Amino acid sequence: MVIKLTKTNKIIMFSIIAVTFLFVIIMIFTPQGLNYSDFSDQHILEVEDQLQMPEDDYYVYYYSTNCGHCSDIKEEVLETFYNVEETVIYFVEGYDFHPDSGVQGTPTLIRVENNQKTELYEGPSGILPMLDTLK
Repeated sequence: MVIKLTKTNKIIMFSIIAVTFLFVIIMIFTPQGLNYSDFSDQHILEVEDQLQMPEDDYYVYYYSTNCGHCSDIKEEVLETFYNVEETVIYFVEGYDFHPDSGVQGTPTLIRVENNQKTELYEGPSGILPMLDTLK
């Protein structure tokens, strides 16, 4: 049995192939999302270093992989941090906070200037609006 392709059928077939090809290309080149491990060189491991990094002005983002709010804002936080060029950002995973940081839980973002905490943003409602100022 031979199926004769009409002009309309050819257009439909070409459209399906083109859309499929475009979808495959988009999937190949779309980032699959950032993870904290993408910032491994920016993690602070020692408590005393949280307010003693070499820069005069930087941010420290405190998070936990077991924190529901951290998971809720993870994508936006990491995308923002990945795209900012003029701002230095460090990460602290877990609940070992420097006593002078003012941090009581996760997620929290602090700004450190000249080895002193100058700003503190807690929870999604404090952190997300602040991220908009970094974009």
